[in-house]
Amino acid sequence: MKLSIFGSTGGIGSALLDQALKAGNDVTVLVRDPQKLLYADPHLHVVEGDAKDPSSVQEAIPPGTNAVFNALGVRPGEGDVIAQATTHMIEAMRSAGVRRYIGVSASAIYIDRYDPLLLRIAKPILQRVFRAQYDDIRKAEGDLRASTLDWSMIVPPRLNDTDLTGRYRTAVGHNVPGGFSISRKDAAQSMLAIVDKGETVGELVFVAT
Repeated sequence: MKLSIFGSTGGIGSALLDQALKAGNDVTVLVRDPQKLLYADPHLHVVEGDAKDPSSVQEAIPPGTNAVFNALGVRPGEGDVIAQATTHMIEAMRSAGVRRYIGVSASAIYIDRYDPLLLRIAKPILQRVFRAQYDDIRKAEGDLRASTLDWSMIVPPRLNDTDLTGRYRTAVGHNVPGGFSISRKDAAQSMLAIVDKGETVGELVFVAT
């Protein structure tokens, strides 16, 4: 497959890039600093630029791309980075005739009956503390819902840096019962695993070990 990955130098994104290349995919990445990439692979195509720049995003999503992955993170004080980037990705995908989009959400903005009492108490507190970051994610997801793309969002709980296990659970549309954490490498694998799963289109896919 031909894939485009945004956020490829971050925790989930770097694991996603590694796994995608090892699976034999052709991958295009958009990075501000190519020296942060730890890969030299003939199947890797690097575009130097910024996800907030529409022309850079368009270059990173060439025609013929099978799927776009958004693993961008945001640091406090950076503003609506994810929402801006997602807007540019939607437009670039429309221009290139690409439909499949898979991104990363945050479990703290979703509370349901599958959450234990402790999380139902903690999540509203987290939403207040990290309001700007979560508003950024909500805006991006709202734009995706309004688009005509075949989008999916994985929703991981607390992320850690343990090894890839492949032993994680998924739940479409609700939190994973008893799911408190997942490794970044497993979260990345879960994104690749749903590329061709039509039942996840237009859905939140919660993942946890």
